[in-house]
Amino acid sequence: MLPTPAPASAPAVPTARPLVAEALAWADRLRTLSNGELAAEITRLSAPGATPLQQLTLALALLQLPSPAEGARAATLLQGVIANPSDDARPLHPLARQVAAQYAQQQRRLEEQLERQSLQLREAQRRIDQLTERLEALRAIERSMPSRAR
Repeated sequence: MLPTPAPASAPAVPTARPLVAEALAWADRLRTLSNGELAAEITRLSAPGATPLQQLTLALALLQLPSPAEGARAATLLQGVIANPSDDARPLHPLARQVAAQYAQQQRRLEEQLERQSLQLREAQRRIDQLTERLEALRAIERSMPSRAR
């Protein structure tokens, strides 16, 4: 009897767990970096020809900054990772989608909050204008009253 041939093994593809674990560990480490260290990491990761993992970690670093421009840049990087069909990027797709969704949700909440505050500001300004008109009307009445003799 002939031995059965071993099944052909699949090509070596990076597994999701080490890549995602590395990205999550790096994201956790980001929270402890000072502003200078964070800027240095962003500069290092901004090199051309970055891997999908480097793009994802750069996006995570950019999201630590308060600048809306950097947030938009991070969103673009995340979309690039999501759209990348390579074997290196595929394991990172769920994490990139999750981070992009959370960022989009945060942006929507901030826009809603800004809209509410703008509405409150307009309402407060309207009330100030009304009260100013009333005050001016009272001053006009006071000026039109005959002066009392001393």
